Amino acid sequence: MIQVENVSGGYGEKFRMENVSFRVEKGEFFGIIGPNGSGKTTLAKMLSGIIKPERGDIFLKKRNINDFRPKDLAKTIAVLPQIAETSFRFTVRETVALGRYAHQTNIFSMLTKEDDAIIDDVLEYTHMKEYEHKTIDQLSGGEKQRVFLAQALAQEPEVIILDEPTNHLDLAFQKELLDLLKGWTDENKLTVIAIFHDLNIASLYCDRLLLLHEGKVHVCDAPNKVLQQKHILQVYGTEVEHHVHPEIPKLQVVLTPKQKMSQNEQLFTTDQLTFTDEYISFRSPIPLKTLSSSRFGGGSGWFKHFVNRYVAKAFVSQNELNKETKQLLKRLGVEPMDAVVTYTSVDLKHRALEQVQTDQFALFVVVTAGVAHAVDASLGEKHEQEERTEVGTINTWIFIDGKLKDYAFVEAIVTATEAKAKALQVENVKDRLTKTIATGNPTDNILIAATQRGNVIETANSTSRLGAKIGEIVYRLIQKALKQH
Repeated sequence: MIQVENVSGGYGEKFRMENVSFRVEKGEFFGIIGPNGSGKTTLAKMLSGIIKPERGDIFLKKRNINDFRPKDLAKTIAVLPQIAETSFRFTVRETVALGRYAHQTNIFSMLTKEDDAIIDDVLEYTHMKEYEHKTIDQLSGGEKQRVFLAQALAQEPEVIILDEPTNHLDLAFQKELLDLLKGWTDENKLTVIAIFHDLNIASLYCDRLLLLHEGKVHVCDAPNKVLQQKHILQVYGTEVEHHVHPEIPKLQVVLTPKQKMSQNEQLFTTDQLTFTDEYISFRSPIPLKTLSSSRFGGGSGWFKHFVNRYVAKAFVSQNELNKETKQLLKRLGVEPMDAVVTYTSVDLKHRALEQVQTDQFALFVVVTAGVAHAVDASLGEKHEQEERTEVGTINTWIFIDGKLKDYAFVEAIVTATEAKAKALQVENVKDRLTKTIATGNPTDNILIAATQRGNVIETANSTSRLGAKIGEIVYRLIQKALKQH
């Protein structure tokens, strides 16, 4: 669709491009990113024909862009600049109608029925039909941007170029505008080239990204390859972390501010534990990065409050549990979003705990254990139709004063689970239905929480220093708690 070959030029010494080459395919949502002064707007002006390259060529549909007459170029490329204050009092419909100029034979031409139909379509698509008789100065910033998008779409272009289209828009308008653009791209094979400052938004919506640095191409590839830590450090001069978006396979960039945190303060003590017949609670003085299998606050997150709650009933609906749990947290003065809650039907007196301090990390492990519903996971299908009136649960909390890699959290869970299975084997705990050695209860919970300070801990598998200690302690505490049971 667009081929840029060894383009150099611009204006002034600061806003120049040097030997830039890349290709944009038809129907592609193509993003241009880079720090201030890297040449993003200069490149956009070259692509739209506003600035001519000093050297090199830009081809549009295999034809040099310099060979297009302005009106013919306007039929192919539409430009949506950064939103600016507008002083004119055109109505929304009149503003959108200006997008049909490129298709009119002369300046005095009247709009045709076809023009009106296209204007109606783009007003409907951008959700601005109900505003068509309002003047532009009566609209909010997000509404104005939708009007100018409708104007650009009314040109029926094959390419639309946008310079920071979400600048000054709130989250709702950003998402709405980009969803509209992405939808039009998918439905009409529109090619979109957009400049972004927000790397995360660029990652979410773009098929490919061009990262510019000092007027040159640093890298041009899929977002997940462009937003690597090494590229961001080289171009922006700052370190970032990246994480996968929870719903779609796109990377998101996260800045980590400098923090001062005491490395000597002992964070895990028994003084922070509270024991009652209804619950065991642990309050951390700082938020802990947590990965857990809990039904309340489970998954990953940062939490300061941890509750292991006794549930008298064998089976309770999750909605009922959530409602009662929120009431309990309210009594404890804890916001639900700040807490992880595990559940057990085992008497909370059947517990065991242990603290360990090493030169690399500190560990604090709390276990409550019962095995009335122990099953052999390898034969779990035999239990699908079974009804149980008793529920046993092994809940394992592992608090670590150290900085774990993401995969080390998972390794810690694997190590602790293997240690649990070994404890059940040694204690000869059997699945009552299959008569084979049990591996655990269906309702077991495990929680790993780390301070993310101090020494970086690369691994927590069973042969690492941390993993070996986790396995040893979990094995010993489960045996101890089961003996009490």
